Amino acid sequence: MGTTDLVVELMVIGVGAVLAVLLSALAVFGIPSVPFENFLAVQTVVPILAINYVLGILIDRLADKAFERWSTEIRKNYFPGPVEYHAARRTILTKSEPIAAVMRYGRSRIRVVRGWTLNGVLLALSGTAFIAVRVDDIALLLTIYVLSTAALTGGCLMAWYRLSDNEYLKIREAAAFLNENSS
Repeated sequence: MGTTDLVVELMVIGVGAVLAVLLSALAVFGIPSVPFENFLAVQTVVPILAINYVLGILIDRLADKAFERWSTEIRKNYFPGPVEYHAARRTILTKSEPIAAVMRYGRSRIRVVRGWTLNGVLLALSGTAFIAVRVDDIALLLTIYVLSTAALTGGCLMAWYRLSDNEYLKIREAAAFLNENSS
């Protein structure tokens, strides 16, 4: 994966965290009376992009740690231990660049949905706080918001599980194929 791909991935993950921080700030401080055009100025956009990138890194690391045990349990369905898993990955990385590129792309998708699972929880909490504090008639809006963020979080969690399970299967099969067909 190139540096640009990694930066984009972290920016995609960071967007959810920025929105959660924004909703939390709006819940606490209220909605400012600043014209929207002022938010699009370079002196505003550049720091927001920097914060977005840093929050993307933070969410990625937190999600990695939160999902570590589940990931290990899924991996055990395909590899007896981490040594065999890493050996299979090394086989792919050293013997087939096209398969390695597909593997890196798969890992990127896993990281994005893993990060957005955590973002979904953060957005549910921050958005619920915002609606509860800043909206007058909250019943319907809160119900729709909570159901939407629950669907987002659940969908991302399900996608993470399916992508992870499929990724371990593909790594095992690709490594076996490359080992059988190497000279």
